Amino acid sequence: MDPNLPYMIYAFCVIFSILPSIAVALRFQARHRKKNALLADDWLVLVALISTITTAVLIVVGVAAGGGGRPLPRDAHGSPIRDHKYVIFKKTMYGADLTQLWALGPTKLSVLFLYRRIFGVSGRKFNAVSMSLIVIVICWHIAFFFTNMFQYYPIRGMWAMNPKEAHATMKSPTKMFLAQSYADVALDVVIIAVPIPLIWKLQMDIKKKIGIICIFLLGALTVAASAARTAVQYGVAKEFEKHNPDITYYLSPINYWPIIESSLGIVGACLPLLRPIGHIYSLRNIYLVSSRALSKISRINGSSKGSTRGPNQSHSSRESSIRNDPQRDNESAKSEKWLRVYHNTALDETVDQKSQI
Repeated sequence: MDPNLPYMIYAFCVIFSILPSIAVALRFQARHRKKNALLADDWLVLVALISTITTAVLIVVGVAAGGGGRPLPRDAHGSPIRDHKYVIFKKTMYGADLTQLWALGPTKLSVLFLYRRIFGVSGRKFNAVSMSLIVIVICWHIAFFFTNMFQYYPIRGMWAMNPKEAHATMKSPTKMFLAQSYADVALDVVIIAVPIPLIWKLQMDIKKKIGIICIFLLGALTVAASAARTAVQYGVAKEFEKHNPDITYYLSPINYWPIIESSLGIVGACLPLLRPIGHIYSLRNIYLVSSRALSKISRINGSSKGSTRGPNQSHSSRESSIRNDPQRDNESAKSEKWLRVYHNTALDETVDQKSQI
């Protein structure tokens, strides 16, 4: 058992609360400087930020007052003692299970609404795909929110000192949590992949295409976080199935992983809009620091995570225009229309002729 686990939890709750707060503050400042009205994606990312900070506060309380990150005390016979600290830990864990979904769900929705704002001119097919994803994310959010809420009946059985008073509403809660994590990873992968083919089809310089794609792919770190969280949760599920009594210790990692995931997701959702105020490079450095911290946590929890960095690509291309080709004319018109929206969302300032991100 790691005696430093409580302090590590404190550190990461603070770090991964400050990081998205900076990103959201800069996002709103960028919107103000461009004199753009706040839209659904902006408000959703704010909801995600508030929920992330709330989750972090609950976890800190669970560690400080509930003995989280430490084994349960034992009596003279070696049996675990479920005292008032145990009740505090279980209550904060229950609250964190609910608030984390209000951090993860709105983050995904914010990205999808941003896609619709930028790529909505791409046609009916994209609108149908994006709206379908929005519906799926909402269903995922609602289904697992209420499933988490009613893990036990009555709800107070969740933190009952006497295990006999706890009546679970499902035979295997661990399968529910794993299903939630698997769906979370799958949704993140699909959401990140959605804009790539649309950007690649645009009638624009390849350097610009690659630059824009790279910015959107910064959100891939969220996938790594959700995958690592799933790996940790799988290990915790085994301990749960063994009826390990030290739940204040082995359940702690799965509580702070959602903060890491939602924090990186919020930063990834904000990065495309931050270039107008010239902070993209400093935030990217913070993002790299967080990725190294994320890798360290993965090693501590025994999960392996590989990170790949795409090769540098630098070459110029000239695009030919065929006047008599209706399909090419249609693609050019779509590109021009997309670029106008692109300008209005401040994304055109993210990649210019002289710099590539």
